[in-house]
Amino acid sequence: MQDLLVNHSLSNSSSADEISQAAREQTLTTLRRLDAGRNEIVVQFLRDAHLIGMQGAVIDLSNTDLSNDDLSGADLSGIDLAGVTLTGAQLAGADLSSADLSGADLGGADLSAADLSNAYLFGARLNGTDLSGAVLSGATLTSAFLGGTNMNGAILTGAFLNGANLTGAQLNGAHLSGADLVDAGLAHTDMSGADLSDADLLSAASLTQDQLDAVSSCTFATLATGYKCHHNAAITLTYWYTEAPAEVPVILKLIREFERQNPDIHIDAVNKNYYQTESAFEYAAEGDRAPDVLRSDVSWVAQFASQGYLLNIDSYISQDDPSDYLSAALAYDDYNGNYYGLPQVTDFLALLYNKTELENAGIASPPATMADFERDAEKVVQSNPKIHGFETDGTAYDVLPFLYAFGGGMLGQHNNILVDSNGSVKGLEFLLKLQNVDKVMPANVNFSTGPVSSPVTDFTNGMTAMIFGGPYDVPGILAGPSFKNHPGNLGIASIPACPAGIPTCRAGETGSPSGGQSYVISAGTTHPREAFKFISFMSSTASQVAIAKANHTLPTRISARDAVRGEGFISEFLNLAHTVFPQPVIPQDGDLFDAFDPGIAAALDGVQSPGAALTTVADAWKQLLASS
Repeated sequence: MQDLLVNHSLSNSSSADEISQAAREQTLTTLRRLDAGRNEIVVQFLRDAHLIGMQGAVIDLSNTDLSNDDLSGADLSGIDLAGVTLTGAQLAGADLSSADLSGADLGGADLSAADLSNAYLFGARLNGTDLSGAVLSGATLTSAFLGGTNMNGAILTGAFLNGANLTGAQLNGAHLSGADLVDAGLAHTDMSGADLSDADLLSAASLTQDQLDAVSSCTFATLATGYKCHHNAAITLTYWYTEAPAEVPVILKLIREFERQNPDIHIDAVNKNYYQTESAFEYAAEGDRAPDVLRSDVSWVAQFASQGYLLNIDSYISQDDPSDYLSAALAYDDYNGNYYGLPQVTDFLALLYNKTELENAGIASPPATMADFERDAEKVVQSNPKIHGFETDGTAYDVLPFLYAFGGGMLGQHNNILVDSNGSVKGLEFLLKLQNVDKVMPANVNFSTGPVSSPVTDFTNGMTAMIFGGPYDVPGILAGPSFKNHPGNLGIASIPACPAGIPTCRAGETGSPSGGQSYVISAGTTHPREAFKFISFMSSTASQVAIAKANHTLPTRISARDAVRGEGFISEFLNLAHTVFPQPVIPQDGDLFDAFDPGIAAALDGVQSPGAALTTVADAWKQLLASS
């Protein structure tokens, strides 16, 4: 090339001269052979020698074949490359600003981070080209083919894309403010996070709603006023729910309705065993694998919040109507003055009885006091030795009514421990009398390992006349043989009260532990807004009414409770709400029951006396509360 310049006056030749043609072929051969670094030197030499440039340059590179050449980082600004073939070429970081690339074929080329500002690419082919992070501000891409092109993060402000075909292109995070998109084909384009915000230029004359409706995704895109994105990319939320099999259908129906209303959100619903969920969630949260949303027992909420496992929803809850929730139900989701959940259902225990079995034993009405309860249970067994008068699973929650009825309980004011009080001991002694003296309960049950058959199952099958149960038990009971064809056979009454003459309690005093479930969001979710949208839907008045009617549960919304107050079994439970003893709202609530259950089992299994068993529980609680 030096010889051509010095001895053959190359610099004074026109592109049509024979000497210029020879220089052109030598240039193309050199560029194909060398690597990016050396080609950058070659191009710079040609520019400094004024041999390449726009139309009229000595060496005309337009309509040449530069396919697969490595021109990364080269300065090709202002050069006439019209009609050039650059398929598969390496042009990452190259400067092609103001270059003429009209009609060029750049299919599959790497132009990532290249500068194409004000470049002229009319009718160019850029299918499958990598333009990620490239600068194309002010570039003319009119009628260009950009199908499948990667333009993620590209700067296209003020670019002319009118009539361009961008079918299937990726414009994730691209800057298109002020771009001309008249008649541009945007079918199946990913415009997630793209900036389309210039309201003055993005008018009906430039971009239409029909064009936006054709894209595959515009999640988090910034749109000009008046435009809507109907094609947000679908996300998936994992939801752990703990309803029993008979309660599940309405939950799945509501989830399908939510997905119908929110096609961009898919719910991966996973049914979990309630008794295994607390530890499973803790384990998952510790390993950053927690579900996005959990149906949590109210006794777990403060505990999970104190461990940092739950999302503080204070910034979202104003979108809901917290004043419509029962204050007692919402209190369980309040930890240190912040909300961590929305209440789904509230519940408490009542006396569930088989009306037929009581009538067969000559009992006209449910027992009012514990003395009546004992006598009626004995009558049932005497009239039909094949069935039990009463049955319990031996969990602390189901045994608490006995402790309350005799003047005991869990915690008093200022978390004063009541579990080993005289009233609590007398209540547990009464239960053991039913078991061991009156023999109205199943025999040979090992409560430390759990009953072979649950009380609810035995009650449903007509093997037990009375149990303590909650609204959540009703769907399964009504599906069983004793009630399926005779739902009116199910009786619901208050927990029997303290009988007269018991010094630890007041005659007529009764109590039932409160419970319930809340929707909570994992602190590690990557979709907090969508997760709140889901729990807000599931705890809405309409959803609570649907769940209550299907599962006979008690709503936590005042509006929902008013709507179902006339429903049979729901009304019967609501009439007993005055007997409820709220659980303590402290992080250790779940841990209290973890220590409580073994104590009750030890007493029922005869391993410890009632007094000794409850003293052991109280000692464990002292340590738990001291650690707060």
